Formats: sequence, structure tokens, C-alpha cells
Amino acid sequence: QGFPPAADKRVDVSNGYRYPQLRWVVQHLREIQPTQNIRRGAAAPSALPEAPMALGGLRFDDDKGQPITVDQWLDRTYTDAIVVL
Repeated sequence: QGFPPAADKRVDVSNGYRYPQLRWVVQHLREIQPTQNIRRGAAAPSALPEAPMALGGLRFDDDKGQPITVDQWLDRTYTDAIVVL
């Protein structure tokens, strides 16, 4: 790819929050923004209650008001992971 990278391969403030650049930004955040490790403290972590359920077929309206399932939305938005609390 060379150095410097071609213009269409660069990540900056104009494209860093759009796919596919966002994926790179999330994986390399410490290289472009100061971060800190946060200690959890001496206490044991608190257990969270669990109630696993399949969410893929759950329907909701997207940002354009169109019905969509969670699975369709995850695919459309190139989501790698999601946390539901």
C-alpha cells in the first residue's frame, strides 16, 4: 500500500466515523487518541442477572421509519459485536 497511504485509504476526521474507516478507528483508537486504563478496584465484580434470548427476529423501525429486524440491522451496519444490558 505504500507510505503515505493513497488518499482513499487514509482515515481522518472527515471519514473516521463512517464504514469502513470506523472499523479501523475502533481497533486503533489508542494510536490516534490518548486513552487510559481504568482499574476495577480491589472488590470482586458484581454479577449481572442473565436472561438470554434470541434477538435476531425482533423488529423495530430504522432511522427512515422502515421496519427492520435486529439481524438485518446488524448486517446493514456492519456490526461486529453488540452488548445488551
